[in-house]
Amino acid sequence: MSRSSSRGGPKTLIICACDQPYFPIVKGLILSLLDPGPLPDHIGLAFIDVGCTRPSLEWMEGQGIRIGKLDPAVMGDLASAKLGYQRAQTCRPFLPKLFPDAETLIWIDSDTWVQDRSVFTYLGDAVPEYRQHLFIAPEYHYSYTYVHDDVKGRREEMFSYYEPLFGGETALLLSTLPTLNSGLFAMDAGNAIWTLWEEEIKRIFLGESTPREIVVRHMADQIALNVVARRVNKLMLLDPLYNYVCLWTPPVRDAQGIVRVALPPHVPVGIIHLAGGWKHYGERYLRERLLYRDGEYLTPEERIELQTPNSQSLDFR
Repeated sequence: MSRSSSRGGPKTLIICACDQPYFPIVKGLILSLLDPGPLPDHIGLAFIDVGCTRPSLEWMEGQGIRIGKLDPAVMGDLASAKLGYQRAQTCRPFLPKLFPDAETLIWIDSDTWVQDRSVFTYLGDAVPEYRQHLFIAPEYHYSYTYVHDDVKGRREEMFSYYEPLFGGETALLLSTLPTLNSGLFAMDAGNAIWTLWEEEIKRIFLGESTPREIVVRHMADQIALNVVARRVNKLMLLDPLYNYVCLWTPPVRDAQGIVRVALPPHVPVGIIHLAGGWKHYGERYLRERLLYRDGEYLTPEERIELQTPNSQSLDFR
């Protein structure tokens, strides 16, 4: 029997979003979720359109994906096109309002793909048991050599993100803690963190006139979630293998096509996160064969676009 939300539809919803330049990458995510077979009938898939072409949306619809829109009635000026690709970030605190029929909301970034779907079944079952908790993975794994080889530099980098948005005291504290990566997280629709996060996003993007450096602005929604989550202190940490941030140390693809951690014992990665911005790291990810199915799903035109050095359409993100 289908376990559906009391408000209609699947009670658990996996949601992603992107604009047209990132569509070739998000296709890999969708296929990685669907190729193994249908998801459990209580888990649905949704995509928020942040500026995709009609053919791209038709492709999504052909996969049975629910298409959501940025609703100005819900998001106000945060839905404005002037924010560009960042609308795929600033929409996240509004997920319960954009999808009011879902009870458990799972966000996954468009530059990820899934090698082990079991985490979604786990989240669908666990979140209702811990409705006040945020389920999220820290950016901390023994194989992240960039982080471990320069701890002082990493803390200084994180301080530079926190301090302009939340002040020196908060920056000193949180820059010493592992970053909670918002590329994959799950919460109950009634969790208080949504509203607290929404308030901070509105303050940062709409309520202040102070210009932000591009990197600080890009990181702002994740930084805000970290601050709110640490204040509430209701965390359920996930294994970093289920949001493996490839820019810290790229994993490796073995002879059987399985993506594994680069250091022994070379365990399989659950979810591959091609983070850091395609313009900056895409060439390396292509070279290391880290796209879903080594990118064989791409059309010739999509492959050319992704292989174009420093493509202006694939800007910082």
